[in-house]
Amino acid sequence: MGGAGAGGSIGGAAGSLGGVAGLAGSPGGGAGGVIARPCGDMDGNDVDDCSETLVTNSAFDIDASGWWPESGVTVEWVSRDFDDFDDSGALQVTFTETGAGDQLLMAGAQQCLPSIDEGNYQVGSHFFRGGGQDGWAGVNILFFGEADCTGALVGSQTLPLDAGEDAWLTTQSRVAVPPTVTSLMVRLVAIKPANAASLVVLFDGILARQK
Repeated sequence: MGGAGAGGSIGGAAGSLGGVAGLAGSPGGGAGGVIARPCGDMDGNDVDDCSETLVTNSAFDIDASGWWPESGVTVEWVSRDFDDFDDSGALQVTFTETGAGDQLLMAGAQQCLPSIDEGNYQVGSHFFRGGGQDGWAGVNILFFGEADCTGALVGSQTLPLDAGEDAWLTTQSRVAVPPTVTSLMVRLVAIKPANAASLVVLFDGILARQK
């Protein structure tokens, strides 16, 4: 599914921060072959995250494939990695849209999970926001009533946000998928006031698994 149109002001449907737990083109590519190595265990269940996550290209080892930019956003692969591995990288999301006022805007890179079961899921990500910027990095989930992230938007949830900067941080949370939901969209988002300058954030190690 393409990336246009999913961004927006906070409080709108696709740009909603609904369910937030707290507030403290195509993708660019890299080069190289497939890299097989452990991805870590963000949720502490003794299972490598890459072996159980439902998203594709969760570790950004060689490129940014599988993640699509929304309106006002550019995405690219960068060599800076959460684990400081020389042979891997991260997804850089640059949100350039601006406007009058200080209302919050949210947009990012998206990936659709085209068919999921109801139940509880663990969702999380490592993220990095450089200092001197106004805003946050976050993970936003959109719930759809039909397959392939189509049909009615049933709801949304944003994982807990952290205002830390100049360091890799981690956010994760339980996401409850009701029986009315058939598919969901994982969004790696930048959130900033409309009148703030462009915001650049990094993401790595994306986890989305059924518990």
